[in-house]
Amino acid sequence: MLINIVKAFTNRFLQFFVVLFVLYSLNARAYQVKHLSIEDGLSNGTVNAFATDSLGYMWLGTSIGLNRYSGYEIKQYSISEFSNTKNNNIKEVINYKGELYIVGRDGVLLKYRYQQNDFIELFYQPAFQFISACVIDNKIIFGLAQGLLMYDLDKKKLGEVMYSDFTLNFRLIVQEQSVY
Repeated sequence: MLINIVKAFTNRFLQFFVVLFVLYSLNARAYQVKHLSIEDGLSNGTVNAFATDSLGYMWLGTSIGLNRYSGYEIKQYSISEFSNTKNNNIKEVINYKGELYIVGRDGVLLKYRYQQNDFIELFYQPAFQFISACVIDNKIIFGLAQGLLMYDLDKKKLGEVMYSDFTLNFRLIVQEQSVY
């Protein structure tokens, strides 16, 4: 009698784990992780910023350049070729409403032109050192060592430094239409 109870319990226990395994397998997703390095064509081994664009490319910003990864190969871009800046340090890569914006440390904002496979400089203000950036309501907010700066994408106009008592704005986060 005891043996029948143990067998029944064991069968139920195994059935439970089989069902659990099947349910877990249905929800599990396989991810492929690929490590990119200088040997793969990356301009630098340390990535400061990244974003994917509307075509599926992954854009990687480093301290010495911008890289576009197709899933197969890496193409390097030097932002100094498209701007007055001599520094290729990328602080942020922003994909906003299908447009790609590149924020350079030395106060430069570039926009990628897909048809021409190049960039246009929206502005260059070397007096500013950008340390972060985010987008809210068609405006790019730049974090500075002291304060915030805003660029209006609709008006194509750079504003004045705001909140200069805010220091070392290394990370800007947009949540519920607010910047933190």
